[in-house]
Amino acid sequence: MAPQVGTKKKRVNKRRSRTEVSSSSSSSASDSERSASPSPSVDEAPAAAPKSSADEEKPKPAKKPILDSNEVFSDFYLKQTTKEFSEDLDKLRGANDFNAKSVPVLIEALKQGTACFSKEEASRIGTSTTRTS
Repeated sequence: MAPQVGTKKKRVNKRRSRTEVSSSSSSSASDSERSASPSPSVDEAPAAAPKSSADEEKPKPAKKPILDSNEVFSDFYLKQTTKEFSEDLDKLRGANDFNAKSVPVLIEALKQGTACFSKEEASRIGTSTTRTS
């Protein structure tokens, strides 16, 4: 039973520091009442938090579909081009006429660079990047 008291005491300390920051005048009686009443809700909140983080982690592997080598190559090519042209892309984003409609146009323009590679080269690069990742 002593570990529970220690755990509650730590939470009370965190709670007090927050209340002291938000309000400068507080009495010790009101602090003890505040810490006694919210402590059950504080115990419930951490129990809910790990469940939500576990739920968030589960979909991540499911989001990763199996891509063919051409899609992998296209993704790899776009990552490399955005790295190489990062300064130019920043200038484009900072332009006065750049808006939400410009983003798909920019992406399509960058994707057109994949046409310079033959299917064999694209598949070779795509399969080699899947092996290294």
